[in-house]
Amino acid sequence: MNNPKCLFSSRGDCVKQISGEHVIPNVIIPSGKITVKGFFWCKEEKSVGRKSLVNNNLCEHHNSSLSPLDNFGKDYVETIDKFNKRTKSIRTVEKKRIPYKEYKLDGNLLEKLLLKLLINICTQKEYPIGIDSDTNGKPSETLIDYLYEGFFTYPMGIYMVESNHNIQTKNFVVFQPRVVGGNIVGGLFVFRGFQYYLHLTNEVVDTINKSVFNEDLILGGKLYYRREGIDLKRDGKVLQSIKFEW
Repeated sequence: MNNPKCLFSSRGDCVKQISGEHVIPNVIIPSGKITVKGFFWCKEEKSVGRKSLVNNNLCEHHNSSLSPLDNFGKDYVETIDKFNKRTKSIRTVEKKRIPYKEYKLDGNLLEKLLLKLLINICTQKEYPIGIDSDTNGKPSETLIDYLYEGFFTYPMGIYMVESNHNIQTKNFVVFQPRVVGGNIVGGLFVFRGFQYYLHLTNEVVDTINKSVFNEDLILGGKLYYRREGIDLKRDGKVLQSIKFEW
């Protein structure tokens, strides 16, 4: 069944009922207000109620079938919060007394979660989503199918952005789309203290600069494709790590 009200109707397995989809899943921002910046409707930093950010454009089947990504989002937030909390707690502890700690995250699920966020944010806006989409505010069938199966291949996919900016680690979310030729071909995300760029074309990119984004959000940052991990070091010794499994 194709439900014309469902954003993912191209998959052909819709149900009649339409459900609400949080633009930013509850598991990422569990309660209260969030500080957002860089959205189409919010160029400057603004505090908004989390519950106000809801789309009604997915049928119940397609919404619920992506619940594993929301479950991963919960794991991601908990892992990053543990990493950041331990980072603060060990700053004043003698290095030799600090045992090494390793956290693991599924990189492929993080990539899909960011794609889901990008689609949620950009749906029903003024640009087609993906280089091969020709409808404003709608993702290409290629991107929709990728959410359910398959993997991006280089240079498409997730990059970690190196930056010297101080980023808030809690209820702070930045998103800025990259628009080329009238289509959304990528997006920059900042949340939980980390910066990611999701790249959706075969163009090779290696830094965040004015050829990629028009505004001075995070410029000059080097891009690391599907980075294997993040290390916290002191005097050359690795004290804790987040390892991404690909």
